[in-house]
Amino acid sequence: MKREVTKTYTCPMHTEVVSDHEGVCPKCKAQLVVDRRGSKQAIKEYTCTMHPDEYSSKPGKCPICNKPLVKVKS
Repeated sequence: MKREVTKTYTCPMHTEVVSDHEGVCPKCKAQLVVDRRGSKQAIKEYTCTMHPDEYSSKPGKCPICNKPLVKVKS
């Protein structure tokens, strides 16, 4: 029997904004994206030294301060 999968959507800039359907963030009008926290796709490999709540599964820059993301030590 397959487990029912429910998607939640969140704002990439305001992670406290969560919805059960697609739409826009009421704070910044950004498009809500599928919330992958807690899934295998949400593995934190890179984070910002100044903003540890900002993370990514691939290298890049922090969306807040534009500093390079660093690899998280396992």
